Amino acid sequence: MNLAQKYAYAVFRNGSFSKAAKQLFISQPSLSETVKKLEKELGFSLFDRSKSPLALTPQGVLYMDYLEEAFENERVMLNRIKSMSGTSRKELAITCGSFLSRTLLPRACREFFKIHSDVDIKLDFKDGMPLNNKFNSDFNFYVQYHYNNHMICIPLLEEQYFLAFTNDYAGAELLKPLAIGIDDVVNGDKFTPDTRLYDIPPENLQILIRDPQINSPELESYVNKIPRSPCRITNSRHRGIYYDLMLMGIGAIFTTDIIATIERHRSKNVLFVPIDNKRTLRVIYKKDRVLSDEEKNFIYALQKVANKANFL
Repeated sequence: MNLAQKYAYAVFRNGSFSKAAKQLFISQPSLSETVKKLEKELGFSLFDRSKSPLALTPQGVLYMDYLEEAFENERVMLNRIKSMSGTSRKELAITCGSFLSRTLLPRACREFFKIHSDVDIKLDFKDGMPLNNKFNSDFNFYVQYHYNNHMICIPLLEEQYFLAFTNDYAGAELLKPLAIGIDDVVNGDKFTPDTRLYDIPPENLQILIRDPQINSPELESYVNKIPRSPCRITNSRHRGIYYDLMLMGIGAIFTTDIIATIERHRSKNVLFVPIDNKRTLRVIYKKDRVLSDEEKNFIYALQKVANKANFL
């Protein structure tokens, strides 16, 4: 498998030249030029560049099928050679928060094992970000807003925030005029975050937890005035628990479109107020790390599955 073929395959898997260039750690012009040379050698175009998002030509579809088969054969061949030589299995240690462990991680592991069946993954589910920047694993990936000089942060997925509640919630009648249903949340194109939430007296609402990941000073000030629900939770950051309590009408919660999509099968009676606040999921690792091929491929697996369509 030559380099140009690998580059073209990366464009296909990412759905765009810009995303593939980032994943390959090369410039977009260099990537485009390499793919154009390959297309010239082949005598046909692989990609229909007139369409958005990028699409394969009929010839490109057949060619990518060939490349996928070739990649799989190459992987099997290398695994057999390693087995013959007695090469010991490698281990990739990953630290992951509870939310990501339910969402991106299982899908990323599945994609990773398609490439590296000879690598073991050691998972450590922690509920806290190492603020002292001491990493005990190859990767730590959490919800992060801010960069610092000790970390490389690669964006994976942006999530839209919502205030979620049921008809049994104490402040339901006040919030209903601002709310949308689960179908609109999943579709993602029928709502606009509305600041009219601030017109509702915060003392008339109840909230299960004040989310520390809110990055809007105005929203944070408003949320801090909302009384806590009589049901308190300690020593748990697992959002599934809060969702369960919200479904019982015990309090409102802040959630995201991804969480709501995952829980859509039991969210028919849930209403969502779009909030002018987003968060970005990022994979992070120490700045001084030189990534192995296995580590780069795990990041690639995360990038591949980090889109809302994978949760539908």
